[in-house]
Amino acid sequence: MLKKSSLGIWIWSLVYVGLGIGLVYIPVHNEAVLTRIFLNYTSIAVVALTFIIYLNERVHWYTGITYEQALEAGSERRKAYAFKMFKIFAKAALVYLVLSILFALFKYSIIADIIFFTVILTVTACLTMRYKL
Repeated sequence: MLKKSSLGIWIWSLVYVGLGIGLVYIPVHNEAVLTRIFLNYTSIAVVALTFIIYLNERVHWYTGITYEQALEAGSERRKAYAFKMFKIFAKAALVYLVLSILFALFKYSIIADIIFFTVILTVTACLTMRYKL
């Protein structure tokens, strides 16, 4: 039975913020490298959240799905939907990881990383709207 709880997303949020703060203590003196590390950390954290949602079937954490809809859908449909979201965000994180490595190798401005990260995450989120529970 699906429980109506948001404790997991709160824990994820606290861990995300805590580890994110910890990133500033990495002994890297290059702001571009540190920014790339943080952006990749963020994309991996989003993938981790989608995996947590998949494991716990908490699809009602996604915008547009109520707890009642998630409960009515049943376990199999919740798992299938959550796994689709996980795969989509994992692919986006992988694309950004490759791009950030290429941008670093070719010494692109960190602004390019920030723009591509934002575009990739936004487009990925928009692509998920076509899937229904």
